[in-house]
Amino acid sequence: MRSNGGSSFTALNPLQEITPTPYAMYAPNAGSAASAHSVAATNITGALALAQLPGAVVTSNDSGNVTLKGAFTGDGSGLTGVNAAALGGFGSAAFWNTNGNAGANPTNGAFLGTTDNNPLEFHVNGTRGWRIEPTANNANYSNMVNVVGGSPVNFVGNNVVGATIGGGGAANYFGTAD
Repeated sequence: MRSNGGSSFTALNPLQEITPTPYAMYAPNAGSAASAHSVAATNITGALALAQLPGAVVTSNDSGNVTLKGAFTGDGSGLTGVNAAALGGFGSAAFWNTNGNAGANPTNGAFLGTTDNNPLEFHVNGTRGWRIEPTANNANYSNMVNVVGGSPVNFVGNNVVGATIGGGGAANYFGTAD
């Protein structure tokens, strides 16, 4: 008999029966396994067939594309080629571009704002500079808004609709519509 990679044969003394049960040998190029069923990724070279991936890996059944699912950490700075259509099901035209948006025509349904009964605020240097707020809808004042600009202490009181306030903020002076 001789061992895997051995150079010469050795006689068994006393003689021993050799059985067909395989004997596992350590492959020197396999590296060190983290457990009995895994190998460190740094020890894998070449392509893995789709059938070799565990069932928990979600794929598109295309050997060239693998979609991963689960929790990811990091700041995303290494991501490239991310399709905006995959972000909540919205296409890239649904996101406001800081360099401007072409074709953002309100008659086509495009707008920047809220879709609920919450105000829209614009901040400058961390401070509110402009606020557009909904008012209570009633028979007399349907879908009216209040526009509050200037000082962040400016506000519109209850039951005031369609008010526009700007400026204010000087000592002991507040722009208020009551």
